[in-house]
Order: sequence, then structure tokens, then C-alpha cells
Amino acid sequence: MSKLIVYTQEGKRKSIGVNPKCTDEEIESIAEKLVPEGIEYQIITEEEYNNIPEVVQEKALQECYNNRIRGYGTIGDQLDMIFHELKDTGSISTSGEWFNNINTVKLNNIIGE
Repeated sequence: MSKLIVYTQEGKRKSIGVNPKCTDEEIESIAEKLVPEGIEYQIITEEEYNNIPEVVQEKALQECYNNRIRGYGTIGDQLDMIFHELKDTGSISTSGEWFNNINTVKLNNIIGE
């Protein structure tokens, strides 16, 4: 199982992946070379890292952003929806295809809750 060297610097969590074949002594040596002097660090497994509440939250937020990006479609697709709505109705409204597409993506991928 992979191990990570984890530390916090300037309020940001940082991690360094270590070759799973490294011994604990080798990992300790790597940490001493790479972690800035005076900064405390931990050597933990990847599984332990992935269970840190802040990491779980960050991954969920990133997944939400990625889902939104995929759901919105390309800029070209969005512009095409807007163009056709304007062409067909003369305006963009909350009942149109573009708004409904964006709204559905946002409702299915709520950020900040």
C-alpha cells in the first residue's frame, strides 16, 4: 500500500507520494529532505489520507465541479442552444432549453452544502 508524507504549510495541506517499496527509514529520510525545516509531518497510508474529513470534502467538491463541466456541454453547444432559442422565440427565458439545461446541471450538482 502506498504511503504519503502529509504536512500543512501556510494553511494548505500538502502531500508527497512515496514509492510503496520504500522502507519506513527511507520514507523518513525523504521527508527530512523535502518537508521544509520546522514543519511537522505525518507518514500515513493513502487510505488514511483519503479518510481525512477535509480531503473527503475536497474530493466531493472537485467531483461536483467536474460533473458540472461535463453536464454543461461545450461552449459551442451552449451558444447553439442560445442561438436557436433567440431565433425561435426572440428572447432567452427561464423556460428555454439553455436555461433548463444549466439549471438541471446546477440542481444535480449543488456546491456549498
